[in-house]
Formats: sequence, C-alpha cells, structure tokens
Amino acid sequence: MGYATGPANLREVTAAISKLNTRKRDLQKTVGLEHERVYWTKEEKPRRIVEKYFTPQEDDRVRAEIAELDDRIKRLMNMEAEMREERAIDEHAADPCPFCGSTSLRIANFSTGLFGITCMNATCEIRGPYSGTRLGAVNKWNARIKSK
Repeated sequence: MGYATGPANLREVTAAISKLNTRKRDLQKTVGLEHERVYWTKEEKPRRIVEKYFTPQEDDRVRAEIAELDDRIKRLMNMEAEMREERAIDEHAADPCPFCGSTSLRIANFSTGLFGITCMNATCEIRGPYSGTRLGAVNKWNARIKSK
C-alpha cells in the first residue's frame, strides 16, 4: 500500500479498500480463463487451439493472492469501522468521563449488538450506558453526566 504504519486517516483507508477491491476483481477475472489461438498449418489452413491463459500453478498463485487480498481488505474494513466509531464521538460531542474527567473516549460495539462509551483512561476504564445505536450511546452518556 505504500504506508509505513498503515493508512493515517479515514479517506486513505477507504481509498486503500477501493484499490484492493479493484485488484481483487481484476485477478478474479483471470483465473481459469481460456483464449483461442489460430495457427497456420503447412497446408496453410487455420487450426484453432483453445489454451488456458495460466498454468494450473499460476492459477493457484493467483487464488492465493486473492485470498491474501481478502485478508487485507477485512483488516482495513475493521480499521475503517473503528475510525468511523471514533469520529462518531467527535460528531456527537460526548462529554468527558464523569469519574476521571478524561476526554479519551471510544464507542465500543459489544457482542450483544449494543453500543456503549468506554473511557480509555487506564485507571478508569468505565463502560456504558448501552444503546442500540452509537448516537443513542452518546446521548445516554451525556444525560448521565448532566443528571449527576
């Protein structure tokens, strides 16, 4: 991708995903393709032969590259989702943690399908309240702070 530590922002991540998906589609088009060649015989008659573009070993190499691209795309999509979650806190202006005052907050997507604010301060690490949406979690977080 050309990044020393990976893409730096959401735009770069999205562009990298698009680029990898394009490369993957191009490779998928080549696997198992055949083409027709015309040879001229000594009798000057055309002889048509159907050949594979790639040998079976080359097809296997292309399939392995497609699998590697799938892995890279999945990792980048996870990174993109995390960046979007972090952006959601900025967009919805979550108030600082009511327990430690930290502004280092993150929206966590729990396995239950609920979202909750997590304080990233190592001494606090408070979680919640939970909601079915990111915005709902931020609103509940802010309401909890105001009710104290």
